[in-house]
Amino acid sequence: MADFSYSDDLELQKLNDQVLAEPEEFENWEKLVRAAELQEGGLNRNSSPQAIATTRDAYDRFLARFPLFFGYWKKYADLEFSIGGTETADMVYERGVASIGISVDLWANYCAFKVETSHDADVIRELFERAADSVGLDFLAHPFWDKYLEFEERLEAHDKIFAILDRIVHIPLHQYARYFERYRSMAAQRPVAELAPEDVITQLRGEIAREGQKQKGASDGDRELRARIDAFHMEAFNRTQTETTKRWTYEQEIKRPYYHVTELDEPQLTNWEKYLDFEEIEGDYTRTKFLYERCLVTCANYDQFWYRYARWTLGQVEKPKEVRNEEARIIFNRASSVFVPISRPDIRLSYARFEESLGKADTAIAVHESILLNVPGHLETIVSLVNVHRRQYGIDAATNALSTFAENQEYSSYTRGALIAELARLTWKVKGDVDGARKIFSSQQQAFLDCRKFWVDYFEFERDQPTSQQDEPVRHQRIKEVYEAIRSKSHLSPSTVRDLSGYYFDYLLERGGKDAMEEFVALDKEINGPFSVASAQKSKPAAEGRAGDHTAVNAALLPPPATAKIVKSHLVKGTTPSGLFFISKDEIDRTYLDKDKQKQFVLADLVGPGSSWAIQCQNVLTSDSITQIAGYLDGARGVKGLATKNWRFDPVTFDMLDESRWKDTTFSQSRNYTQAGKTRKPTHASYRSITSYTDKVFILMEFQSPEDVNTGDSQVEDLALEDLPRLHRLSDIAYLDYARGLRRPGKESPESKHSSTPPSWFLLENVGGHEETADRQQDLSIISWCLSLYKLQLQPWPGTTFPIGSTCYHAILGTYPSYEIAGFLIEHKYRFSEAALASVTVFSDDEGISLLWFGGSLDLKALKLAAKVNEGYENENVGKMEFPYPLVPEREVQEPAQVMTLPFRGKKRPASEISGE
Repeated sequence: MADFSYSDDLELQKLNDQVLAEPEEFENWEKLVRAAELQEGGLNRNSSPQAIATTRDAYDRFLARFPLFFGYWKKYADLEFSIGGTETADMVYERGVASIGISVDLWANYCAFKVETSHDADVIRELFERAADSVGLDFLAHPFWDKYLEFEERLEAHDKIFAILDRIVHIPLHQYARYFERYRSMAAQRPVAELAPEDVITQLRGEIAREGQKQKGASDGDRELRARIDAFHMEAFNRTQTETTKRWTYEQEIKRPYYHVTELDEPQLTNWEKYLDFEEIEGDYTRTKFLYERCLVTCANYDQFWYRYARWTLGQVEKPKEVRNEEARIIFNRASSVFVPISRPDIRLSYARFEESLGKADTAIAVHESILLNVPGHLETIVSLVNVHRRQYGIDAATNALSTFAENQEYSSYTRGALIAELARLTWKVKGDVDGARKIFSSQQQAFLDCRKFWVDYFEFERDQPTSQQDEPVRHQRIKEVYEAIRSKSHLSPSTVRDLSGYYFDYLLERGGKDAMEEFVALDKEINGPFSVASAQKSKPAAEGRAGDHTAVNAALLPPPATAKIVKSHLVKGTTPSGLFFISKDEIDRTYLDKDKQKQFVLADLVGPGSSWAIQCQNVLTSDSITQIAGYLDGARGVKGLATKNWRFDPVTFDMLDESRWKDTTFSQSRNYTQAGKTRKPTHASYRSITSYTDKVFILMEFQSPEDVNTGDSQVEDLALEDLPRLHRLSDIAYLDYARGLRRPGKESPESKHSSTPPSWFLLENVGGHEETADRQQDLSIISWCLSLYKLQLQPWPGTTFPIGSTCYHAILGTYPSYEIAGFLIEHKYRFSEAALASVTVFSDDEGISLLWFGGSLDLKALKLAAKVNEGYENENVGKMEFPYPLVPEREVQEPAQVMTLPFRGKKRPASEISGE
């Protein structure tokens, strides 16, 4: 590695340090390479040896990490040509085509370079032939073929030009017709012997001769032969046209045929899967293998395509087994060594299993050890390695290795607990020593109170022991002891305890004795009852541990309270001196209903790692804490440089004129009603929404949730459920309304497709128009402060959009209006797969200020747009386009089944979309 410390260029040293700290960050590499090139005013032959060495080192390291960036190979070769001459540039090109031999552009550039720098036609032609073998089948290979034809034209080698065209016209290419026209025109001037294979010409001559014996005045033989050869060529053209058309179905969907570190959207990945399916069915080995190589340029970071390529290769039984194994080994090596990050070790574990299957246990062990060297304590890798030892060297070798790993104090408590559970499993399942396994579990209880896997495996161990009618009471007692330890001793989250309780309930139902139902009912009340009666869970402390298992939250994700410092011990207990408290997603339903705790709602990290967490804060976002908020936002995940980030406007227009897409729902409740054993009454107006199920849009208007009242009136009418909001928060009402729109007639629950159809848009109108004046004014001050950071003001419709990761986005998540939307997304997340937020837009009109949210991670087009905004791309002005361009495709509206009046428009529209009403 070159020494960057020689230079006074502190920026270059800083960039190199960033690369060393984050070697997977493409942007850091890009900045380093650019800065290295610009040393001493730009590198040339007269630059210092140190500057040249550091630049070469930057390029070498960058392209070793990202070898598929063909443009950088070209830039590196050009740089070498300017400072080292033809030979060094040629070496760079050779390294480039060895790294990305499937790149049409790189081969075309290399061949053009060779044409300009070499005078040996045979050497140049040999390079062109290498390129033809590498990229000639590419659907977009015409730049290369044009270079090849141009080279032969300069030499006036017409026979070779015609031979090249004869190869091209049989390949399905984007510009196949252009090449055929030239081929057909040139064929008229070439000798007959060059126009077709010898056996075809012989066959055609025979046909002409036979026909000439029967006909008088037959046409000239040579002329007739050329005509028939031309017909033969047209048949070939038609075949090529057919093959091209079939592939165009898939080629036209490829939006990014090159490699980049940014993710591909789901339709692109699906298209590659379908394209590979097509070529495999076609059955041409060469074309299928070539398409796999093309695919693994664009999709190099996706494990599933490497798996598929290796499996397809191993399945080519017409190839010798040794050849198949070696090719599969190369595929696994490429995936493991360069493209798939070691933080995702699954492909490497598959590689290890492949080597073990060939009798190379030492190689398999070495692969495992290399993973653990980079990802210490990776549980799946350790278990896999232990099983290699078990298969190859016996159970004692496996348990010894496992014990060594479990004793490693550098591993987390969760990992060590899981390894102890695995040791007990091996002792039980493989050695057959039940008592030994039970001793391992019982002796390690106190050490791993917060390890979910330890307790799950312990419970399953006792539950799965063989039994008989005589032995069942003993079995029951042991299972119950483990279950009671889980409830009373362990530090598992309430959600995990509920999961394990479900297993215990099943046991009581299926294997319990005469008193089992008494225990069942008592436990059901404790575990699944409302918060007021579930006393066993009220005082249970939260424990630190893995995200998703415990209610502890990383303090770095929390805005600092105005009056107190957050300390780790307070987080573990679930409170802070200023009243801050936090809950896991499964406890939201029970906790945030307390009226005295409904002060603020902050969504900490919904769209990033640990996205299952929701955090509620009290007395945090006050006018006195704006400065502290700025400090928090500047260090928040995804925010880099509070004062330097540049933002842009992103208008979106709702097509409200297309009334066939919209439904207006108004619910008003003027009478008290009973729900969940409590008497309730509405507060003020009620609830109204305008919804488009087609476009997945909610516009939430005039809402107010009911509240508890103590009327003491036993005569209050208990209304039917269908006349009420099912639960008592806006999120529940909105979800049920949306679900009703997707419900089959006569069914009591949403269709299964609802689980993959989360609503995408939410509009909360008139942020400042409600009675909670103080809260609303506080929200407006925070929003205005955020906008003022970048000299922005609230504009007339459509407003200002902040994508995920922006400072303003995080601040607006801390305002009161985000409460219901955030609660909606989190609480119903399990119904929507992985609901997420992509952007928030602040609108201003004559009525006040509104917030528009985009949510729903399944809508990848929208996430792609958000990514473009974050990267500073100039997007099209979508303000004049019909909604929902470019986020949701238009759909045809069916003929009306009935008409209804829209309260907000007063016009007619079909209501065929609305079912279950």
